[in-house]
Amino acid sequence: HDYGVRAVRLNMPTAGVHGLSATLDRNAALLETCADLGWHVDLYLAADLLPALNERLPDLIVDVVLDHLGGLDIENGAQTDTLLALLETGRCWVKISGLYRAGPLDLVGRDGAAVVQSLLAANPERVIWGSDWPHTPPHDDETQPDARPSPFRKVDTGGLLDLLLDWIPAETVRHRVLVENPATLYGFTG
Repeated sequence: HDYGVRAVRLNMPTAGVHGLSATLDRNAALLETCADLGWHVDLYLAADLLPALNERLPDLIVDVVLDHLGGLDIENGAQTDTLLALLETGRCWVKISGLYRAGPLDLVGRDGAAVVQSLLAANPERVIWGSDWPHTPPHDDETQPDARPSPFRKVDTGGLLDLLLDWIPAETVRHRVLVENPATLYGFTG
């Protein structure tokens, strides 16, 4: 905590885990430690697990940050309503990050504004931005045919950040997403 750590991340897709309740139960002691330190849990999960999180959130002893738009697929929008309901509780945050995980970048760039604006309408104090640098390869493609590790994605991080200019035109709201909300979440001080 003294070195600035403020959360524990549970990366479910990379670990091949598909059951949220079992994951939370298996990590109960870890979540207790997080609660004692005032930390949150950062979840990287698929959007189809959002209903299970919605059921478990009232009983969790820590707040939750959902990486990568909560695992949403911009193209089909499944579970968007559940994600919005989670945000409305005030106990869940959503990180605008890893946009290439939400669908093809041209589609996300075009249709992502509606999703981000709906997140902000649900709870503007619980949305933050993240670069997702260094842009790891897809989790379903661990190696190339010759068994070399897959290269990291070549993604223009600045271009991803530039999308916020289109998606969040109000400078005061962008400031909230980029500065004020992270300061609150991570306990940044002057």
